[in-house]
Amino acid sequence: MKVQTDIPKPEDSGSDGLQTKADAAGALIEPQPVGRPMAKAITGLAASNSRAFGGEVASALIAGATSQMAVELDQTRHELSEQRQKNDRLTSDLTDEKIMSAVLAERIDSFRSSRHLKNIGISVGSLILGLGVQAIRSETFAYGIAGVAIGIVLLAFSWAAVPKGGQMIVADLPELELYAVADRGLPNSERIQILVRESTEMGQFGLMVGNSGPSGFAMPLRDNLFWFGDGIVNLGDWIFVYTGNGTPRIDEWSSPPGSKIYTVHWGRNKTMFANSNIVPVLFKTGAVQVDLPPSDLPQLSGSNT
Repeated sequence: MKVQTDIPKPEDSGSDGLQTKADAAGALIEPQPVGRPMAKAITGLAASNSRAFGGEVASALIAGATSQMAVELDQTRHELSEQRQKNDRLTSDLTDEKIMSAVLAERIDSFRSSRHLKNIGISVGSLILGLGVQAIRSETFAYGIAGVAIGIVLLAFSWAAVPKGGQMIVADLPELELYAVADRGLPNSERIQILVRESTEMGQFGLMVGNSGPSGFAMPLRDNLFWFGDGIVNLGDWIFVYTGNGTPRIDEWSSPPGSKIYTVHWGRNKTMFANSNIVPVLFKTGAVQVDLPPSDLPQLSGSNT
């Protein structure tokens, strides 16, 4: 993603103003301190009315045992908090490893599919190159030079067609460019910013939410999908996807002249990107298959009775 200083900021977001800020994903919520107040209460009762606990010695023992249990409870809570933090780190590391594993598996599949084509290209290129050399030796220079040139080109293409390490075999999106999320965690202002680089139909694009990983990858999170719907956008237009609820808007934008700002809303009651590790993922569909409802079964209405 690129940073640009002239990103427009609409005066009216169209938001309904009801969105609230969500807690950062993974933040630990400390439990209420129950043990300490209880221990203080028992100690106070033992000091003021020792007979209620069977005498001074018994009350002192009960108060001491309660205080010790409270201390051990605090230690257990602290250890549990540390274990949760460790578990979060391990979960993040596991996510990164899954991403890298998926990338490597994709490279292996691509290599397998192109291996036979590569071998055929190398064999044919070597054969044509050899025939060209023989033709030159036979003083048939025109055919010989042409054969050598064709053989070299075919060999070079066969080698270059193999996916190289360090590349993810995923097509780029030249039509749209995803910019940094604006006003992260700010209710009714948090928005995803997209610049249109080529005139395109938006029905083939959508947004997901993912956990950011290494090298610009992200692991998609479940149940987080936004579809733009059908519509044509043009070069220089901006698309702002506010994460809250609101009314869609279309505003004029002067750079370049005639461009527009399209404002749409995801419809979430809480903000989505308070955690900086959570990022939007812009994708383009290549093919879609939709199941048909069965015609021989009674259909249920959308209302519950």
